[in-house]
Amino acid sequence: TVQVESGITLPSPTVSNPAFKTGTFTPEFQKRGENLALYTYTVGTPTVIGKYTKIGPLVFVNILIAHDGANPGYNSGVDNTTGSAIGGFPYLPDSFDSITPNTWWQVIGTGAAGVSSGTWSAYNIFGFMINHPSPMTQMALYYQGASGPEQVNANTFGGSTAHFRFSGHYFTNQND
Repeated sequence: TVQVESGITLPSPTVSNPAFKTGTFTPEFQKRGENLALYTYTVGTPTVIGKYTKIGPLVFVNILIAHDGANPGYNSGVDNTTGSAIGGFPYLPDSFDSITPNTWWQVIGTGAAGVSSGTWSAYNIFGFMINHPSPMTQMALYYQGASGPEQVNANTFGGSTAHFRFSGHYFTNQND
């Protein structure tokens, strides 16, 4: 049994020396393409949990954002049709420009979001790490619409009972 708190490096030539790290981060609902928070909270504080495991260039993430009765209001520059994203990831995504020029999006995984107001309304959401015009630690949120992927708007998470759960992984070229 091996228990590691901060990280381990495996010796060469057995493997190509990947770094192993675990940690936490603070995910935040943001305006897609900008480091601008979607909401301000006038009453209460949402539950926010972000955990990651990094093995070499692969970053696994688990996210929970639950308003839990906190009263969100739109931030200045945001309205109900603003495209939403999650920001605050621990590493920049790899743009893969050296492999596939002009790759702008990197699929990260799937999650669920819901709003409880007497009944439960749920959405299956998938995310893309933003790589263009410049990489940022942000994942744009989409759902499968009738004619293809559609952006998740800010009003999806605007209620005090909104919950967002997400698990996924992405690649980074940032070394520790």
